[in-house]
Order: sequence, then C-alpha cells, then structure tokens
Amino acid sequence: MERAGKDGAWHLHRTSPVRVLIVEDSDSQRARLVQLLQADGRFVIVGAVCSAFEARAAIRMAPPDVVTLDVDLPRMDGIEFLRRIMRLRPLPVVMLSGTGGPDSSLATTARALGAVDWLEKTGATFAPGPSGLIERLLMAACSGGGGEEVTSVKKPVGATLQRRWNGRVVLMGASTGGVQALGQVLPALGPEGPPVLVCQHMPEKYLAKLAQRLDGQGGVAVAVATHGTSLTKGHAYLAPGGRFHLGLGCTAENGLSLQLTQNLPGPWPSVAHLFTSALPVAPKVLAILLSGMGKDGADAMLALRRGGARCLVQDAASSVVFGMPGAALRLGAAEGTVPLTRLAQRILALTMEA
Repeated sequence: MERAGKDGAWHLHRTSPVRVLIVEDSDSQRARLVQLLQADGRFVIVGAVCSAFEARAAIRMAPPDVVTLDVDLPRMDGIEFLRRIMRLRPLPVVMLSGTGGPDSSLATTARALGAVDWLEKTGATFAPGPSGLIERLLMAACSGGGGEEVTSVKKPVGATLQRRWNGRVVLMGASTGGVQALGQVLPALGPEGPPVLVCQHMPEKYLAKLAQRLDGQGGVAVAVATHGTSLTKGHAYLAPGGRFHLGLGCTAENGLSLQLTQNLPGPWPSVAHLFTSALPVAPKVLAILLSGMGKDGADAMLALRRGGARCLVQDAASSVVFGMPGAALRLGAAEGTVPLTRLAQRILALTMEA
C-alpha cells in the first residue's frame, strides 16, 4: 500500500513483515541493527552475518525481501558483493557506510550497480522518521527488486527501424532510482533517436561520471550539458548540477538549444525549471518523470500538458520510489504510466516517424 507524506514522497507500507538480511562486519553495529528492527515489529530478520560469503549462503537458505549491506567487509567488500548479487539474483539492497556519504564516488557506483539506497552509519540514520533506516528499508522492500547495472544494456529498440525524428524533444526528470532507469532507457533509443534533456538529482561532480558511464554504452551519445549547444538527434544532455539549472532555449534564428541558468533556488538541478523552460514550445515536447522521491516537476508537467505536450511517468511497479511520478499522476499531469521495460519503445513511437 502507498500513501503520500507531508514531504510529497510516497511512503510504502506492507501488510506482511519484511524479511531482512543484515550483512555487517562490526559486531556492535550488527547487534544495533538487529535490536532496532526487532523493536519496530514490522521486520523479520532472516539472517545477521558478517561477510559476503555468509550472506551468499543466507540468501540461498532464506531469500530476504531486502538486504542491508555494509560497504567495508572482509575478503570481499560490499560493492563487489553488490555487483554479484545484481548479476545472479537481484534483490533490493540498502548500503550502509561508515566512511562515505551519499554523494561519494562509492555511493554513485553502488547506485549504478542497482543499490536502492545508501545511508551513513550516523545517529540520524538510526533515528525514526522518513529519512531514517526503518522507513528507507520499508521503501526498498516495496521497490520490487534491485535495479539493472548500467553496464547491462539491451540492443537499441530502434536499431533496425528506418525512422526519422519528428522534431519532438524528450525532457526527463529523475531522482532516487533514476540512475538505473536511465541506464536502461537511454542506450535503447539508438543513435538516430530524439535529443533528450535529463535532470537527474545528483551532486555535480558525480553527474559527469554518470554521463561518461552512460556514454560508453553505445546508442545515444551522452554528455553534460553546456550552454548554447544546439540539440542534435542521438544525443542526451545531463543537467550539470551545482549552481546551474538546465533549460530548453528557443530562438527563431538557432532553433532549440541548451540554456544553463545560475543561482536558482534548490540544492539539485531542478526538474521544474527544465519543464517550465519548455512551455513556449510545449507541443514539441515529450516530458517524462522517472523514479524519484518528492514531487519536483509535477506542477510544471501539468502546465506542459495543458500547453500541448505529451507527458508520461514511469509506473509504480518498476519505480524504486513512486514519489515524483505519483505526484504528477495525482495532479492529472501525466496521460499514463509506462513500465520501464517499455519506456524506450514508447519514446520512439512518439518521437519518430516512418
């Protein structure tokens, strides 16, 4: 069951207990996790182990709904074990780290490999509330499984089709779970697909790494957006983050181009700003909201739809967090939901013609 909280995110609740496997090297931290989850009453601990090898055996014996995975493990670290889990038996995994924060390079790698979440071992993590471990584990358990590794890419959907871009530009907004979604959708659009502008909630220095990783998969060319660049088919442009927000510029002389604006409110690159910037050319836009917490972009998507844009959201079943897509759906901003596995095909159907 899902319900909206005061923060606009969708908090997920289950009618049956959540089966948790705890993988933690520290005896004291492992005991703390066991005590915290048992006291809550909504969890069943199927195992509490101290190494990746014990975790592998525990998963075979009693498959969990969600795994808490320590980054620093003996013999095989948590990142390598995560890689193997996602290749052999994808599960919702929440990473716990005593050394790296959610903006660290390790956290970026973990999300790209399919981790649902990344939390530091701090007092705030173990405190009650929507940002604490309890709610994040419930959310992860309801996500339906781990994401695909970015390096695992299917053949582009439009690779064998003789189609021509119809001039419609794709605008995508994403947050939690968006890295996995982008890794599946963008490469599948192919080198002749529509230009795509992407606003992914992520710190500036890691957006560049994400662009490089996605660009290496073939299909579309992916790069961090630069001011004034004209849109080209077969290219995807990531909002650079930091003090810049990405928008769509349009002039009679140069057509559509990338516009970067400095010092607007908000700690993330703003989906709302990206969508709002496209209002003058709304009929030429396909706006999409992917998995993410909160409601960034929902109101602006409604304005786009009223202006003639096509508007879609990733469906709840394939979203890690149905916050941003759910907010748009509740407003009537989206004309429908699309499973992640069908999203690239749907995009090509709306932006390409024979």
